Amino acid sequence: MEDMDRTSRFTFSTNLQRTTWEDSVKTTTRRLGAGNLPAIDQNLIDTVLNELEGKSVNRSLTGAHKYAIWRYSTNDYYDINQLLRSDADIAASEWNAIIRHANHGVRNVTSSDPHTTTLYRGLQIDPNLEVGDQFYEWGFTSCSRSRTVAEGFAGDGPICRIVEWRYGLNIENLSEYPHEQETLLPINACFEVTKVTEPSGVQRRKVYTLKQRVDISKNYE
Repeated sequence: MEDMDRTSRFTFSTNLQRTTWEDSVKTTTRRLGAGNLPAIDQNLIDTVLNELEGKSVNRSLTGAHKYAIWRYSTNDYYDINQLLRSDADIAASEWNAIIRHANHGVRNVTSSDPHTTTLYRGLQIDPNLEVGDQFYEWGFTSCSRSRTVAEGFAGDGPICRIVEWRYGLNIENLSEYPHEQETLLPINACFEVTKVTEPSGVQRRKVYTLKQRVDISKNYE
């Protein structure tokens, strides 16, 4: 598969969404459409399952979940997130089934307790956030369990440490790029800044510590 610049995959955009999260929920619900999850061609699913054979993958995931998450892990992520961040009709798009199955799969493995693994994600430009600020991501949120990977995508910009999260899935064994050590968070993930660490000494870049706002999360199906 042809490589492309994947910086936007592991960095928050320069235009963080700060309108009300509740309005975002209403908008996304309307754009995704309602009803049962759309069907995915079984032949496509079987092809990916054959490639994944022998890899350790969460048992609660269906074949459609695995296929959709794998598709997102490829360079298709860009078109998918561009669609989610736009005003276009998701339900009528070619990506509707992929988006809904991938999101349902990620949300299907929700933990009752916060995960302890720290996740990292870059920022393209410093938005000068303060403790208590909240923002959300209309698209999927790709994070790495490796700070080195996240810093590589962040360039000279700040990075985010997500230290408290409940909704997300380790997709390393489902990914086209396993070296990225990716954990995928669902669409409309909401975050709150709990700490801001300025550069000093060996700490050469600004670090925002975040927690996922699980109290206002919604399970899109």
